[in-house]
Amino acid sequence: MLKRSKPNLSKTYISKCDWIVYDLHAGNPEDVQLALDAFSKPKGEDDPQIEQTLVLISSLLAWDDTPKNLEEIRDPADIEAEKQAAIQAEIDAAAAEEA
Repeated sequence: MLKRSKPNLSKTYISKCDWIVYDLHAGNPEDVQLALDAFSKPKGEDDPQIEQTLVLISSLLAWDDTPKNLEEIRDPADIEAEKQAAIQAEIDAAAAEEA
């Protein structure tokens, strides 16, 4: 837990973390902004560039009104089989027109 009364110290600690997990139910949204600012804080040349992740925990009800953007995941073999079937159907249609 970091103290809000010392934001610069908090940013320093956060900027060195790989992961930050934040509970939106019990916290202040300003803390999320503090974490984002800390992640974007310029690093020194001696600090290695690390991948940082911010995990926000919220309720399922908060996401219930979110538009559903579902993407069908298909097997590449099925996609290829459909392409081959479409090509064969075109060939058959062309052959039927010639006959």
